[in-house]
Amino acid sequence: EWLNDYPELPTTEYTDKKGCIHRFRWQNKVPLHGGANAIEVNYIEYQQIKAGAVTYKNSWVTDIEVTKENIIDLAKAGRCRWKIENECFNTLKNQGYHIEHNYGHGSENLSYNMYLLTLL
Repeated sequence: EWLNDYPELPTTEYTDKKGCIHRFRWQNKVPLHGGANAIEVNYIEYQQIKAGAVTYKNSWVTDIEVTKENIIDLAKAGRCRWKIENECFNTLKNQGYHIEHNYGHGSENLSYNMYLLTLL
């Protein structure tokens, strides 16, 4: 909602060798929530566009100041981190660990500890 208050976000884009457009938008010092003591974060948005259609989009926040010089590297790092986390959760849910069934999301310490041991 805070982003809607800015008239325009800084934007840059490039087209790769395959004709895919990579569009990046960002804004520094955006309040994380609407409270009085909100932490300010730096917002990054990425869109991948093929044949006029958005085929991938994501957004991240960071404490690193975002500039035109570092936006592409920050978005690549955010996308890699998301991919690693997503693959890990997919493995835990669908490759025999059945993490959501075996350990649940209860408030008991044992289920959380068993989950951590499985990750290790």
